[in-house]
Amino acid sequence: MTPRALTLAAGSMLDQPAGVLIAAAAAAGFTGVGLRLSGEHAGDDLVRLAEQARAAGVQIADVEVHRITEPATDPRPLLDAAAAVGARRVLVVSD
Repeated sequence: MTPRALTLAAGSMLDQPAGVLIAAAAAAGFTGVGLRLSGEHAGDDLVRLAEQARAAGVQIADVEVHRITEPATDPRPLLDAAAAVGARRVLVVSD
């Protein structure tokens, strides 16, 4: 991504599937997109999403969200999802 890249945040369309967010980002001229791939979105077809983003010319900039909780939750599923779609960042929050 270029230094002046604009990324459409996953939180801007949480009620839509990741594929819709990728299409919206491309149509609006964003160079990147963030995807929610945790919780109910964890079952998304990651290979299909990565291919869709490549075809649309949109970089998957980040995935979200790993929540720091007590007891601790395992971040590996989200890290694996990030790697599968080529995201370079994972968003982390604490509750």
